[in-house]
Amino acid sequence: HERAKRRRGNGRDIKLGPGGLVEVEFLVQHLLIEHGRDVPSIRATSTRQALRRLQDAGLLAPDVAAVLLTGYDNLRKTQNWLRIAYDEMLDWVSFDAEALRSLALAVGWQGDDAGQHLARALEEQTAQIHAIYQRLVGISTSPSGPVMREV
Repeated sequence: HERAKRRRGNGRDIKLGPGGLVEVEFLVQHLLIEHGRDVPSIRATSTRQALRRLQDAGLLAPDVAAVLLTGYDNLRKTQNWLRIAYDEMLDWVSFDAEALRSLALAVGWQGDDAGQHLARALEEQTAQIHAIYQRLVGISTSPSGPVMREV
């Protein structure tokens, strides 16, 4: 299957991979469950809105909220363009130079090295998101699945 072939190459799963969309969404839900009863003003159904409310309530530092918001927006924009380009529900960004360049141009990068810039940005943003996720939620992944850590 073509989709499976794309996943085997060099690239990144921007939905389920470390620092992907699911980690941002799970982190937000975790914080809403943990603090929502005592701070009802943070309750929101939108991930973006909840991140802003968590920052406004002092539950997320501004720099952490900025990393999560920027990363979430960039991952979501990349996911949307990826799905438009292939006309299917894809979350895997191939780091193949030709495919990556056209995606990079679609999401706003410019120049001959647009694909390299997109790949670097995805690597940096997902690494930052994953570090925040591990620090605040206390869950790391192992080959056998999620493992709760003592924090």
